[in-house]
Amino acid sequence: MLAYRLIHALLVDDRGISGEVYSALINWLTNHKNGSTELAERITCVAREIEGRWYVPEGTMFKPGDRTNESR
Repeated sequence: MLAYRLIHALLVDDRGISGEVYSALINWLTNHKNGSTELAERITCVAREIEGRWYVPEGTMFKPGDRTNESR
């Protein structure tokens, strides 16, 4: 849960994160023993890229198990 809160705080920020950091985050979530492929998939569904920075719109929830904000 702590990892989710940290990731959410980083991605909801107006400045977002760089493409390099976004790729590393998704890679960690899908390949690390403590990662979560479900969370990686949810982030991928809601994340947006503008000028090389990745973010999720404010108010977007992407916590595993939360099906209230399905996108795309």
